[in-house]
Amino acid sequence: MNTRTMACALLLGACGAVNAQWLTGGNPINTTTQYLGCNASSTQPLRLKTEVNHPIEWYTDAVRWMLLMETGSYGVGGSTSQDKDGFLLLCPDVDQFYSNGAPGPYTTLHLAAADDNAQEAGYRPNMGNGITMTGNDDQMYVGQLFNGLDHTDAAIVWSDKQRLRQPRYYAL
Repeated sequence: MNTRTMACALLLGACGAVNAQWLTGGNPINTTTQYLGCNASSTQPLRLKTEVNHPIEWYTDAVRWMLLMETGSYGVGGSTSQDKDGFLLLCPDVDQFYSNGAPGPYTTLHLAAADDNAQEAGYRPNMGNGITMTGNDDQMYVGQLFNGLDHTDAAIVWSDKQRLRQPRYYAL
């Protein structure tokens, strides 16, 4: 009985080790056919998610270059705190973006240049559902300006804090 129980336990332990798909410390990918994801026979989508309120970060060459925000809020450009849940920042160096003083991505999608990318002077609280581009100490926004329920403008907004104290709005 003891021998049978021990053999069963060892067999179950071996099966668990054989079925491990991913190592938390990382895995070497040595050929072009190795990947982390779904193959052609998958019947469910690949899900990249967290069950707790943490951001999802992407790195290459040990540099963080993309950040999907967790549920949270903060102010931009002196505005009051706003919900920024799920906003996405794409930047050649996300850590450098934050070290320039930026609180996080300004709008739904924020494309930030490698340097001089945290210009907040032209941001307005009614920006949100659109794309912000910052770099060269300038800012541009393309998207919707919410001016009340069912009162929305499509806009291109340009802000250069050296030449303009107020952003220029181009309603479409």
